[in-house]
Amino acid sequence: MSPRKNTPVEFSSVESAPENNGADLTTTGKKPAARKKTTTSQKAGASKAPKDELFVVGIGASAGGLEALRPLVTNLPALSNMTYVVAQHLSPDYRSMLTQLLGRETEIKIEEIVDGTVVEKNTIYITPPNKDVLIRNSTLWLRKPSAPVGPKPSVNAFFVSLAEDKGEYAIGIILSGTGTDGAHGIRALKANSGFTIVQDPETAKYDGMPRAAIATGCVDQLSSPDKIGQELASLARFPRLVVQKSAAAAGSGTIDEIFRMVRNRTDIDFSQYKPNTLRRRLERRLAANRIETLEVYLEYVRRQPQELDLLCKDILISVTSFFRDTKAFKDLSLALPQILKGKRPGDSIRIWVAGCATGEEAYSIAMLLTDHLGNSINEYTVQIFATDVDLDAMAHARKGLYSAETVKNLDNASIDKYFDQMAQSYQVKKPIRELVVFARQDLAKDPPFVRVDMISCRNVMIYFNTDLQNKIFSVFHYALNTDGHLFLGKSESVGHHVDFFRPIRSTSKLFKKRVGQEKQLLPMFSHFRSKIPISAEKEEEKKEVSVTNLMNETFVKAYAPDSVVVNGDMDILHFHENVETFMNLPRGKPNLNLSKLIIDEFRTDLRVLLHRARKDRMPVYGTKKLIMQKDGNVNARLVVRPLFIDQDDDFLFLVSCETEKAIAGIEVQESGSLDQDAEMRIAELEQELIATKENLQTVVEELETSNEELQALNEEMQAANEELQSSNEELETSNEELQSTNEELTTVNEELQVRTLELGEANTDLENIQDNIGFALIVVDRELRVTRFTPQSVRLFGLMSTDLGQVITSVPSHTDIKNLRSSLQEVILSNKSYFSEVTADNLIYRMRIAPYHNHEGKTDGAILTFIDETEVRAAQRKLQANEEWIRNVTDSVPALIFHADANEKYWFANRPYADFYGKTVEKVIGSSIKEIVGNTNYKVIKPHKDMVLKGESQTFEREVVDVNGDKTYMSQRFEPQIDEQGNVIGFFAIHSDITDLKTVEADLWQAKEKAEEASRAKTDFLANMSHELRTPLNAIMAFSEIIHHQHFGQIEIQKYTEYAKDIHDSGTHLLSLINEILDLAKIEARKIELHEEEVNVKDVAEKAIKLVAERAESAGVNVICECPEILPMLWVDETSLKRIAINLLDNAVKFTPRGGTVTVFASASELGFDVVVSDTGIGIPPGDIDRIMRPFEQVLGPMSSDKGGGTGLGLSITKSLVELNGGTINIHSQLNKGTVVTVLFPASKIC
Repeated sequence: MSPRKNTPVEFSSVESAPENNGADLTTTGKKPAARKKTTTSQKAGASKAPKDELFVVGIGASAGGLEALRPLVTNLPALSNMTYVVAQHLSPDYRSMLTQLLGRETEIKIEEIVDGTVVEKNTIYITPPNKDVLIRNSTLWLRKPSAPVGPKPSVNAFFVSLAEDKGEYAIGIILSGTGTDGAHGIRALKANSGFTIVQDPETAKYDGMPRAAIATGCVDQLSSPDKIGQELASLARFPRLVVQKSAAAAGSGTIDEIFRMVRNRTDIDFSQYKPNTLRRRLERRLAANRIETLEVYLEYVRRQPQELDLLCKDILISVTSFFRDTKAFKDLSLALPQILKGKRPGDSIRIWVAGCATGEEAYSIAMLLTDHLGNSINEYTVQIFATDVDLDAMAHARKGLYSAETVKNLDNASIDKYFDQMAQSYQVKKPIRELVVFARQDLAKDPPFVRVDMISCRNVMIYFNTDLQNKIFSVFHYALNTDGHLFLGKSESVGHHVDFFRPIRSTSKLFKKRVGQEKQLLPMFSHFRSKIPISAEKEEEKKEVSVTNLMNETFVKAYAPDSVVVNGDMDILHFHENVETFMNLPRGKPNLNLSKLIIDEFRTDLRVLLHRARKDRMPVYGTKKLIMQKDGNVNARLVVRPLFIDQDDDFLFLVSCETEKAIAGIEVQESGSLDQDAEMRIAELEQELIATKENLQTVVEELETSNEELQALNEEMQAANEELQSSNEELETSNEELQSTNEELTTVNEELQVRTLELGEANTDLENIQDNIGFALIVVDRELRVTRFTPQSVRLFGLMSTDLGQVITSVPSHTDIKNLRSSLQEVILSNKSYFSEVTADNLIYRMRIAPYHNHEGKTDGAILTFIDETEVRAAQRKLQANEEWIRNVTDSVPALIFHADANEKYWFANRPYADFYGKTVEKVIGSSIKEIVGNTNYKVIKPHKDMVLKGESQTFEREVVDVNGDKTYMSQRFEPQIDEQGNVIGFFAIHSDITDLKTVEADLWQAKEKAEEASRAKTDFLANMSHELRTPLNAIMAFSEIIHHQHFGQIEIQKYTEYAKDIHDSGTHLLSLINEILDLAKIEARKIELHEEEVNVKDVAEKAIKLVAERAESAGVNVICECPEILPMLWVDETSLKRIAINLLDNAVKFTPRGGTVTVFASASELGFDVVVSDTGIGIPPGDIDRIMRPFEQVLGPMSSDKGGGTGLGLSITKSLVELNGGTINIHSQLNKGTVVTVLFPASKIC
């Protein structure tokens, strides 16, 4: 059972990060899936996440991103425990308007990122142009892009840092965009328990980025941009510890039932996984399905069993990389000579990569091995067994096809050496792929590969509980050869299995199998059982006894001291004779470490002697010490002898105890005088005692001899029993190895079947391509025999299926190709392509002969292709004709025209332009602008040239110095040339000679000055005339009024009073005319001061109606106001507006028959503010509408005789006042139906 490995998170120090902040922003390493790197303080509370943990939502987008961002931002929750970081691909040369554009769509605070920004909730952060953004410790850092080309900012770089920093509180969103940026980051988020959302490709303007993200298999949800906000709100509300709380309430039975169903459906048993890992993955699935309890989820998977597949996929995250953890692979590279020590040409090199995921690690080891062995690799049988439980991951691994993002951390030399580029991806070269065999294997229940030289199992064990880890370490120890090595992940160690493996260095993750340990028995697997009972009897074989061995054994028993064999850690591996002389054997649980068993007298000497023996590599002797024993005191010393196993430091020690009897001094006291009898009795007793002692000694020696014989017989029986047991174990092992070999053969057969299927698919693809390629293609071998051809070749050459295998030049053909044989032979010999043109059936073909390379890269034939270029040639001729036509047109235009690229090099110039600077067109094309126009002219146009290359059109006038030094006034216009990506790639320019125009303009200016002077004189004259005329006119009007009203007496002749009234009316009219002429003059001279203010249009209209009411009533005309009650205020001069209204109403009343109606209406809209005066009067002839707007012009009609009476200046003054206030006036009229006059003020005047 093998969960996936996660991708190393790598990013360099962030630009302008504070030097003293203590944050190292360069990190490389691996973390287990579903784990977030925590500090010590965080680990203390790991079981209960903080309630105020902030979700960080990363949003990546490219082309079409703004279109998706707007509805997404609009629907974001206004208040939540989230912050948002937008990484939108932007042009590095232009200021981004993204902050302002998105600010219109939401009330959430939006700001552009500055270096060192600490994220806050309910804020949207925008990445500035030409910067990458990274996050560390909830702080945003900016850095310069690492590559001059590529997406900026990098979505991948940000998502990887987000996954590393926030773990399960990271959310990644991919929106519309081209390319694959973000896919690698999505995998990193998934590996670190983050949540991933991708825009549904059907709703994306450009679906490249969404589809690339979906292809990773790490996407949790698809959604449209307007619904993503709702998904985020649900995620924020979802309780992060719901699985723990639900499990506590429901007990473990629910979880066990869920994973029992997973096992039944997928044949993968997760029961020996660490519970925390399983709970975190369950939590992700509950969050993705908006389910809050385990019981509800259990019912859900019963109804939707496919959810079990998704849960299984969530646990088995296939995320890894090439050569991850550089230090570990460097250690492996340095250890390869030791791993391969003793290998000779023809030997097998067997490596097992357990938990290979998508294959990057297996291929990395294959590349490392290829580098080490070089060309001699073919002299060995190299087998790299890559196993995993995930079939989808292995299907991907078998193809060896990886994205550019996956291989970007490799140097270019490695990519060129080990990969073939395929469009936008890379495929591991076939020789490397052939070294690796992929097979499905569950470490928990499937038998291992045996006799392997190295096992690589990185970041797999960390997911298993202790029991399964112990089992797998035993399996690895069994599977490895004597000098085998074990390669673990950065977060893993052998734990308490130090008696199985030792590290090659103290900090290394590469371990070597310990020598001197008995080979571990293979644990029994559910799919692997021995068919031979362990208790089966075996016929005892007679063993030939070696005299030399028997003699050596006898000498050892006779002379060798009591001894033990220990390893470097003082673990006892073997006992010899009676070791109780210097050891205390314990009771109860055994402890076989010599440092714990040795007697106190020798404890200090032991470590010193071991150290000296290891250092000097020779026997060392301790000092003699008096040891108290049951049978008396003895003098003893320790002796340590090194046992050399191989040339490294892993050797054993023989620890012996050498003893000699201590002579006990016996003091004999001389007695005084003894009598003779006593002496004789004593002598007899002494003799008897001596005899008894001799007999006793004889009995003892005979007993010792018998004991020794019995002991020898017992040892022989034990040895025979051990040999029998060993033979049985060897038979069991042989059977297991045979079974394992059978498994390997089955795996190889499966791999062969897969490759056969792939070959069939490739052949089918080739045939389909051949049949539908659309042009003639013929393949020949080195002997020029036809091996393949397309259907189009039949029409061109008349080939038939029977021509396969025939020399192409001998096949009858109706297409004659000169020197075909020699051309083919030249291509095959030189390995260079050949091009030519062939004509057949009035069609033109472009023939290309290219070398055909076999799988070894050697030229093994040639490929002929024939592309029909008849239409292309016709198009080229048409293009040349069009270019000639354009050239003739531009040469005949009286203007200077050219086209330059972004580097200021001419692409086109018409002949007048070249002639102006005294050059030929051919000389201009390809030259720089400065070179042609000279320094003086270049300095003038440079600012405009710089602006147009930034995308801004330029129009300007200037004096240009021609080749003769003459100055010509030119009007010049520059227009940018923009490609499909919005980049400026050049500009167009047209220069027009406006010297004559400037002369005319100067004349017009002088005429204008004279006209203005005349106007001023006219104004002064009118003012003086007004003053001169007003005085007598006032007297005439006064006296005529007096006469009319007979103030000085009765006038007998009534006719005279009527004449007096006529004189008064004429004077009044004349005075009005003078005033209007004077007003018109002031308006034309711009001497009227406007006092603009907020004006209520309806009030002004009603006041104007009151002023004309008396005349309207006498004329029998009805005047009404239909202005709305609510109108915005208008920013104009109120006096002018009032006079405009009075003039229009007065005219309308004057020319409306009795019983007619005059209406005033006003309205405001986005177009402006309308004031409309309409009537039902006699109307105006269409041809007179423009004329009546001129001074002193009137239209004579049926009502002129009785209602004319005007000065002909009213409408002219009205028009001038309207324009003076920034408005326009429009008249629409129909004879005998009425007139509508509309005054429109711009929207800017509306308050």
